Amino acid sequence: MTRKIVSLMLAAVLLLLSCCVTATATSAATDTAALVPSKIPSWQWQLDVTFPDWKGSINTSFAVNNRIGFYCYAGQGVLYLQPDKNCGAFSLYVNGTRVSTKNTVPGTSYKLNISALTVNGLNTLQVSNIKKGTVRVCVPYPTVMKGKLKDVGLSKYALQTIDRIITADIKNGFSSAQLALSLPL
Repeated sequence: MTRKIVSLMLAAVLLLLSCCVTATATSAATDTAALVPSKIPSWQWQLDVTFPDWKGSINTSFAVNNRIGFYCYAGQGVLYLQPDKNCGAFSLYVNGTRVSTKNTVPGTSYKLNISALTVNGLNTLQVSNIKKGTVRVCVPYPTVMKGKLKDVGLSKYALQTIDRIITADIKNGFSSAQLALSLPL
């Protein structure tokens, strides 16, 4: 019985240590994420918000203005940010992972590749601990990428089946059909 308890305790300690090593490696990786100086393009944005006041009212008693969601695909994504000329230090998180902002220069805009941090569907962005000033953040819409069926998990058979259904519908009186394929977010 004692041997089992010692074995379980040892396993728990090893698991805890492996989690700490993983967390440290993740933190180190995000510190090296490059903020590349870049002009903010004049696009239509999924998000174009200014922190800390993106909701229109600052509530310092509760963190309601420092987070916002955006849609993206895993392995894709960039964001643009610009601390204003009066901005002091601030913290930036994508899906809970801190991204280093220590080398930002107030008044300069940056492009940040966040593809290593994004997931399919709803992602979160947090800008907090703004000492003074504001930070503008722009997030483009997700991009549908070209690829082969097998690369996106669709079989040729599935598309042939869909083609047969649409063809049968047209033969039975439908004047046309439309089809849009999208992987779930």
